[in-house]
Amino acid sequence: MLSRYSTLAPACVTALVLTGLFQSWRQVGSLAALGPTTYGRELLVKTGLVVVLVVAAAVSRRLLRRGGGLLTLRRAVAVEVVLVLAVLGVTSGLVATEPARSAYHPTVAVNPPPRR
Repeated sequence: MLSRYSTLAPACVTALVLTGLFQSWRQVGSLAALGPTTYGRELLVKTGLVVVLVVAAAVSRRLLRRGGGLLTLRRAVAVEVVLVLAVLGVTSGLVATEPARSAYHPTVAVNPPPRR
């Protein structure tokens, strides 16, 4: 059962990443809106946590395949659970935050016409 899940998990993660990228594009609109908006900063934090989570899962998988014991499995699962909870926490904040597409208002300098 574990090997079956292990081959299915990368496809599921890929689907989540692709749908997340699409939703991010819809909610942010431009790269310029990431830094100055609360939504953009929270999205960057979430993205970083997801990357760390995927790396932790890959390391856990490698350790277990090399014959890691029960203690290794418990520690790996504990790290992954903490990271998943952090991702869910940031996600709950994103739900309550105004999307960057509507919150971002770039400053535009208007120069008056030259005097004659």
